[in-house]
Amino acid sequence: MGFIMNLVLGLFGGVLGGWLFDQLGITWGGTLGQLGTAIVGAVAILWIASLIKK
Repeated sequence: MGFIMNLVLGLFGGVLGGWLFDQLGITWGGTLGQLGTAIVGAVAILWIASLIKK
């Protein structure tokens, strides 16, 4: 996918990761925890998108 689409999906994944971790009661403290949550969500969304694109 292109850069813009990866960026949009990554941002959406970060939001989704934060929401999902909150629903599961998983909290990582501080800025690094928020960054980790966003990275996990973004990677998950990009991985799912790559599976759908195939």
